Amino acid sequence: LDQAKTNIINLLLTHKGERFMQPDFGTNLRRFLFRQNTQSLADDIREDLLEAIKHWLPFVKVDSIDVNRDAQNIEQYTVHVAITFSVSDDITKFTTVTFNFNSTGGVSVNNV
Repeated sequence: LDQAKTNIINLLLTHKGERFMQPDFGTNLRRFLFRQNTQSLADDIREDLLEAIKHWLPFVKVDSIDVNRDAQNIEQYTVHVAITFSVSDDITKFTTVTFNFNSTGGVSVNNV
């Protein structure tokens, strides 16, 4: 479970096209920061993450992906993404990793 958590962090913080010889590895999370802060943004983030995890980490069973869009003011907002998951060899144990993205491009990871 700890290794799966590390793998998810690595996958989600890697931009598609960043990894040499594996241009499809990663997600588009940081690109989402520059889109309008609407409900469709949260749906697109969930879809992108589920697709990446399903392809690159097939042993991970995602229980939920919670996306919280927090608009502090018109010029600044944050997106909190919490992924609750287990691994296929022991689906009774779940853990959560939370990513906090802000409009300046900063990212913090909690529950590591």
